[in-house]
Amino acid sequence: EYVFDSPERGMMVPARRSDISDADEGTFFRMQREEWKNYKNVQAEMDLVPAVTSIKEARLLLMQENSFEIYQVNPETKGREYEYMNFQFVESHNLSVNRGDYSLIYTGSLQEGDTLDLLFERFNIERPEDFRGHSLSISDIVVMNREGEVKAYFVDSFGFQEVPEFLE
Repeated sequence: EYVFDSPERGMMVPARRSDISDADEGTFFRMQREEWKNYKNVQAEMDLVPAVTSIKEARLLLMQENSFEIYQVNPETKGREYEYMNFQFVESHNLSVNRGDYSLIYTGSLQEGDTLDLLFERFNIERPEDFRGHSLSISDIVVMNREGEVKAYFVDSFGFQEVPEFLE
Protein backbone atom coordinates (compact mmCIF):
# COMPACT_ATOMS: atom_id res chain seq x y z
CA GLU A 1 0.00 0.00 0.00
CA TYR A 2 1.21 3.49 -0.85
CA VAL A 3 0.35 6.71 0.90
CA PHE A 4 1.05 10.28 -0.10
CA ASP A 5 1.00 13.65 1.58
CA SER A 6 -1.81 15.61 0.00
CA PRO A 7 -0.75 19.29 -0.12
CA GLU A 8 -4.31 20.51 -0.60
CA ARG A 9 -5.63 18.46 2.30
CA GLY A 10 -2.55 18.68 4.52
CA MET A 11 -2.77 14.99 5.40
CA MET A 12 -1.75 11.54 4.31
CA VAL A 13 -4.20 9.63 2.16
CA PRO A 14 -4.15 6.09 0.74
CA ALA A 15 -2.93 5.82 -2.85
CA ARG A 16 -3.12 3.34 -5.67
CA ARG A 17 -0.30 3.05 -8.21
CA SER A 18 -2.46 4.96 -10.72
CA ASP A 19 -2.72 7.89 -8.27
CA ILE A 20 1.05 8.28 -8.32
CA SER A 21 1.24 9.18 -12.00
CA ASP A 22 -1.64 11.68 -11.64
CA ALA A 23 -0.30 13.45 -8.55
CA ASP A 24 0.52 17.16 -8.52
CA GLU A 25 4.13 18.30 -8.51
CA GLY A 26 5.35 18.66 -4.95
CA THR A 27 3.44 15.63 -3.69
CA PHE A 28 5.54 13.40 -1.44
CA PHE A 29 5.13 9.64 -1.58
CA ARG A 30 5.88 7.07 1.02
CA MET A 31 6.30 3.37 0.52
CA GLN A 32 6.66 0.41 2.80
CA ARG A 33 10.12 0.01 4.35
CA GLU A 34 10.71 -3.37 2.66
CA GLU A 35 9.84 -1.98 -0.76
CA TRP A 36 12.22 0.95 -0.21
CA LYS A 37 15.03 -1.45 0.74
CA ASN A 38 14.37 -3.48 -2.42
CA TYR A 39 14.42 -0.31 -4.50
CA LYS A 40 17.76 0.79 -3.02
CA ASN A 41 19.23 -2.70 -3.59
CA VAL A 42 18.14 -2.64 -7.23
CA GLN A 43 19.66 0.81 -7.69
CA ALA A 44 22.97 -0.44 -6.24
CA GLU A 45 22.93 -3.43 -8.60
CA MET A 46 22.22 -1.12 -11.54
CA ASP A 47 25.38 0.83 -10.73
CA LEU A 48 27.34 -2.42 -11.15
CA VAL A 49 25.76 -3.24 -14.52
CA PRO A 50 26.06 -0.19 -16.83
CA ALA A 51 23.97 -1.85 -19.56
CA VAL A 52 20.92 -1.66 -17.32
CA THR A 53 19.34 1.70 -18.10
CA SER A 54 16.07 1.64 -16.19
CA ILE A 55 14.45 0.27 -13.08
CA LYS A 56 12.19 -1.81 -15.33
CA GLU A 57 15.22 -3.47 -16.93
CA ALA A 58 16.85 -3.95 -13.55
CA ARG A 59 13.79 -5.76 -12.22
CA LEU A 60 13.92 -8.20 -15.11
CA LEU A 61 17.66 -8.73 -15.25
CA LEU A 62 18.60 -8.65 -11.59
CA MET A 63 15.62 -10.01 -9.68
CA GLN A 64 14.22 -13.51 -9.32
CA GLU A 65 10.77 -12.56 -10.61
CA ASN A 66 9.26 -14.45 -13.54
CA SER A 67 8.92 -11.62 -16.02
CA PHE A 68 9.50 -10.59 -19.61
CA GLU A 69 10.36 -7.52 -21.65
CA ILE A 70 9.70 -6.63 -25.27
CA TYR A 71 12.20 -4.51 -27.17
CA GLN A 72 11.63 -3.05 -30.62
CA VAL A 73 14.15 -1.48 -33.00
CA ASN A 74 14.63 2.23 -32.56
CA PRO A 75 14.53 3.52 -36.17
CA GLU A 76 16.97 6.30 -35.30
CA THR A 77 19.76 3.75 -34.76
CA LYS A 78 21.75 1.37 -36.94
CA GLY A 79 19.03 -1.18 -36.15
CA ARG A 80 16.97 0.29 -38.97
CA GLU A 81 19.26 -1.74 -41.28
CA TYR A 82 17.74 -4.97 -39.99
CA GLU A 83 14.33 -3.88 -38.70
CA TYR A 84 11.72 -6.45 -39.80
CA MET A 85 14.48 -8.66 -41.27
CA ASN A 86 15.08 -12.25 -40.21
CA PHE A 87 18.12 -13.52 -38.35
CA GLN A 88 19.66 -15.01 -41.51
CA PHE A 89 19.67 -11.52 -43.03
CA VAL A 90 21.42 -10.13 -39.94
CA GLU A 91 24.13 -12.81 -40.13
CA SER A 92 24.56 -12.70 -43.93
CA HIS A 93 25.10 -8.92 -43.81
CA ASN A 94 27.62 -9.15 -40.96
CA LEU A 95 25.32 -7.20 -38.67
CA SER A 96 24.85 -7.85 -35.00
CA VAL A 97 21.85 -7.58 -32.72
CA ASN A 98 22.89 -4.68 -30.55
CA ARG A 99 20.93 -3.68 -27.46
CA GLY A 100 21.69 -0.04 -28.20
CA ASP A 101 19.59 -0.33 -31.38
CA TYR A 102 16.46 -1.16 -29.40
CA SER A 103 14.01 0.58 -27.11
CA LEU A 104 12.28 -1.10 -24.21
CA ILE A 105 8.58 -1.11 -25.12
CA TYR A 106 6.87 -3.32 -22.55
CA THR A 107 7.44 -5.26 -19.35
CA GLY A 108 5.17 -7.85 -17.82
CA SER A 109 4.93 -10.80 -15.47
CA LEU A 110 5.27 -14.30 -16.86
CA GLN A 111 2.30 -16.45 -16.01
CA GLU A 112 2.47 -20.18 -15.39
CA GLY A 113 2.74 -21.88 -18.79
CA ASP A 114 3.71 -18.74 -20.74
CA THR A 115 5.96 -19.55 -23.69
CA LEU A 116 7.51 -17.46 -26.44
CA ASP A 117 4.79 -18.67 -28.81
CA LEU A 118 2.04 -17.65 -26.37
CA LEU A 119 3.61 -14.21 -25.91
CA PHE A 120 3.82 -13.84 -29.70
CA GLU A 121 0.15 -14.70 -30.00
CA ARG A 122 -0.85 -12.37 -27.15
CA PHE A 123 1.04 -9.39 -28.58
CA ASN A 124 -0.42 -9.92 -32.04
CA ILE A 125 -4.00 -10.96 -31.36
CA GLU A 126 -4.94 -9.83 -27.84
CA ARG A 127 -2.53 -6.98 -27.13
CA PRO A 128 -2.77 -5.55 -23.61
CA GLU A 129 -4.31 -2.07 -23.45
CA ASP A 130 -1.09 -0.57 -22.08
CA PHE A 131 1.08 -1.98 -24.90
CA ARG A 132 2.24 0.93 -27.08
CA GLY A 133 4.42 -0.87 -29.62
CA HIS A 134 3.60 -2.46 -32.94
CA SER A 135 2.52 -6.10 -33.11
CA LEU A 136 5.33 -8.43 -32.08
CA SER A 137 7.30 -8.83 -35.32
CA ILE A 138 10.48 -10.15 -36.89
CA SER A 139 13.57 -8.46 -35.40
CA ASP A 140 11.86 -7.67 -32.07
CA ILE A 141 13.49 -9.03 -28.92
CA VAL A 142 11.78 -10.85 -26.06
CA VAL A 143 13.79 -11.13 -22.85
CA MET A 144 12.52 -13.67 -20.34
CA ASN A 145 13.48 -14.09 -16.70
CA ARG A 146 12.28 -17.44 -15.44
CA GLU A 147 13.37 -18.32 -11.89
CA GLY A 148 16.38 -15.97 -12.22
CA GLU A 149 17.55 -17.42 -15.56
CA VAL A 150 17.51 -14.56 -18.08
CA LYS A 151 17.54 -15.21 -21.84
CA ALA A 152 17.01 -12.97 -24.87
CA TYR A 153 15.29 -14.12 -28.06
CA PHE A 154 15.16 -12.57 -31.53
CA VAL A 155 11.73 -12.95 -33.14
CA ASP A 156 12.55 -14.74 -36.40
CA SER A 157 10.59 -15.68 -39.52
CA PHE A 158 9.68 -18.99 -37.92
CA GLY A 159 10.22 -19.21 -34.22
CA PHE A 160 12.83 -17.50 -32.09
CA GLN A 161 16.62 -17.32 -32.11
CA GLU A 162 18.40 -17.04 -28.77
CA VAL A 163 20.69 -13.98 -28.76
CA PRO A 164 22.84 -14.00 -25.61
CA GLU A 165 24.88 -11.05 -26.94
CA PHE A 166 21.82 -8.84 -26.41
CA LEU A 167 22.33 -9.17 -22.65
CA GLU A 168 26.03 -8.33 -22.68
